[in-house]
Amino acid sequence: MRESIDIQNRARGTFLDAMAVARLLGAAAWFLFAAAFSGRSPMYLPALPYNGVYVLVAVALLALRRWRPTERTSSVMLPLVDVPLTTLILAISLFHADVPDRIALWFLPLSLVLVMFSLLSLSLRVMAATIATALIGQQLMLHFAGYEHETRIATPLLTFVAAAVLFYTRASIVKLVSAVAAERSRTERLGRYFSPTVAALIQADGPQERVERRVVSVLFADLRGFTAMVAESDPEEAAATLNEWLGAMVAEVFEHGGTLDKFMGDGLMAWFGAPLDQPTHPAQAVRCAQAMQRSLDRLNERRATAGKAPLRMGVGVHTGEALVGTVGPDIRREFTAIGATVNRASRIESLTKDLHERVLISDATKILLPPGFITTEMTPQQVKGITD
Repeated sequence: MRESIDIQNRARGTFLDAMAVARLLGAAAWFLFAAAFSGRSPMYLPALPYNGVYVLVAVALLALRRWRPTERTSSVMLPLVDVPLTTLILAISLFHADVPDRIALWFLPLSLVLVMFSLLSLSLRVMAATIATALIGQQLMLHFAGYEHETRIATPLLTFVAAAVLFYTRASIVKLVSAVAAERSRTERLGRYFSPTVAALIQADGPQERVERRVVSVLFADLRGFTAMVAESDPEEAAATLNEWLGAMVAEVFEHGGTLDKFMGDGLMAWFGAPLDQPTHPAQAVRCAQAMQRSLDRLNERRATAGKAPLRMGVGVHTGEALVGTVGPDIRREFTAIGATVNRASRIESLTKDLHERVLISDATKILLPPGFITTEMTPQQVKGITD
């Protein structure tokens, strides 16, 4: 809902800019036309000062839009200034015209143009007020020109038809804006977890709202000694270091087709094999772990150049069944993986500190790797909370 309102406000701002420019161009053209023909016809000269006032008002409203982009006065001026000034200028011309009924007829299409411009405000109140003042102006002009009651009753029908079209158009615009906002919000949510390529495929396949059991390869990565680093450095520097590390690691996760689950302080969790089928997800997860360590090495090279201490990281990978999908209440839903496989992967990552290894993978992951991976078998390790 908030995204829809934001997009509507941006669209309204763009429309109001266009309205302010169109007002100035129209008022200036009208003034120049009246000035050019004031010598030929006496009806233009008496209204010429009011044409000049209209130009000055248009300049002021355009300047206000440039000075304060959030100002919405430009739309309110339609029923308060544009329609009344237009009515006044043409009424003065009408009283000095040889054929006043023609001046009254000029006002009809001109008032409809102003009614159409009210659509740019996307405001029901502004549109309704503009239509109301336009109808009043039409009746006054027809009265001054001496038209019969039948004409004065039939003429507003055209305005009502135009108003119906405008209200329908506004409803369509608002509906389109809401759809764009919903799509953008969904795209941003997908972007939190998936690489752009994977997110596009998920969007094409439709929403993933169900929870299902899938075999996945879960990866945990954690910085070593970061807590001590935070205690010894400025908070801003620590936050910058963490953001730099997370940015590099997330880039590798997305590069290898992984799903970013969450950040956990100075660590992260990702998984491979869902929501899209990835038959080679164990190899993708291990390659991602290796790439993350290489990315850390490059990061440490830059830190060494800047005279900063190197960062150390442990990565653990385990493959097994997990529940994957969207969980949580409607007010906050998360796309995640849960189950014993996730816990085991976390415990394996914790072992990297005790065993002084940069990457550890489980036997369940190792047996699914294709030929070409060089691994070193460790002695069986007991981890907390797991009996085997």
